[in-house]
Amino acid sequence: RSLPMRPPPPAMRTSPRLPLAVALGCVLRCACLSPGPSPRLAGEASMSRRAALVLPVPVLALAGRPAVATEYPCRTTSNPFFTTKTCYRVGLVEGRLGKCLADENCMSTSSVQSASKYSPPWDYTPETLNPDRAWKSLKLALLQTIQGARVEAEDVSTERLYLHVTAPSAVPPAGTDDLEFVLDPKEKLVFFRSASRSSVFLFPLQQPVSDNGRHLSRLQNVRSTLGWGSLSLEDMGLAQF
Repeated sequence: RSLPMRPPPPAMRTSPRLPLAVALGCVLRCACLSPGPSPRLAGEASMSRRAALVLPVPVLALAGRPAVATEYPCRTTSNPFFTTKTCYRVGLVEGRLGKCLADENCMSTSSVQSASKYSPPWDYTPETLNPDRAWKSLKLALLQTIQGARVEAEDVSTERLYLHVTAPSAVPPAGTDDLEFVLDPKEKLVFFRSASRSSVFLFPLQQPVSDNGRHLSRLQNVRSTLGWGSLSLEDMGLAQF
């Protein structure tokens, strides 16, 4: 008497295998999007009144994590035609907005020793003497005049107000610009820094591809929309800032 035949086991389902090129591309893309190592916080330093025009302001990220200054190590990628250097630096360093690096497209009220990267702070009193109103006007002007602008962080918990906004870069086209502002109600001034996260270097050039003054023209457009004034070092009575 023959035994009944057992039915064959069900076929195992296997996921389709990705082509090697596609898998490698996914790995590289994830690596490029990785935020990098944990940020380090810059300590607060004591300052004279002249240097204290911008006191340390905690930067409250939208996730709620405070930071005085956030900085990741710069990342560099290269191909046979150009090199891209990407740096992320926001927040206050020793009580003030950061200076511009020598090899980045940037404008800052802190870069007083670099004529090509320095721009004086703004005086908001032509519009109003009320700092709260000036702050609201600034945010509105940024969002209305800068295409793609987005508020990333804002701190109004201290006397001096801090704002971090991002916007699309001119160079590289898919890059991001960081714009930071500090409003000092005692001095009735607004300090700022506008910098591209990524700088592109064509071989064998040692300086980044220029954005043709995009940062300066964008800032001037915002100030013109607000109707605010612009100071100089002589107006401020400062040797350095």
